[in-house]
This record gives sequence, structure tokens and C-alpha cells, in this order.
Amino acid sequence: MKRGAILEEKINCRHCGQLIPYRSTVCEACGCKEPLPKADKIKDRIILTTAGIVGVLTIVLILGTIFSYIKLI
Repeated sequence: MKRGAILEEKINCRHCGQLIPYRSTVCEACGCKEPLPKADKIKDRIILTTAGIVGVLTIVLILGTIFSYIKLI
């Protein structure tokens, strides 16, 4: 078993429906070259990047609120 394989997300191949690792470029069951369309991969990357930015901004907002509250006391 590969290191980190336990936490790897799995998707269904668009041709045969077999579960394969998200980063896989070839489906082991049916042999298709692109089990996930490139448009879906790009969309997923945009969503994850946006979620990361929102998470960082939320943490900055919370820390800013805490530090400004401490200064007022």
C-alpha cells in the first residue's frame, strides 16, 4: 500500500463507474485514459482554491477582532 493512500479521495470512472483514485490518469478497470474530464478537474481546483482563500480570510478576521478587542480593554 502506498504512503498516504488511505486518505486519498476516490471518484467513479465516467466510463465504467469503478472507484479509482482522484489523481489517477488511467482507469485500471476499463483502461480509459481520462477517467475524469479535465473541465471537472479545473472546476474542483478553483473551488478548493476559493475555499482556502475564504478560510484564511476568516482566520484573519477572527484574529483581528480578538486583537482589537484586547486593545480596547
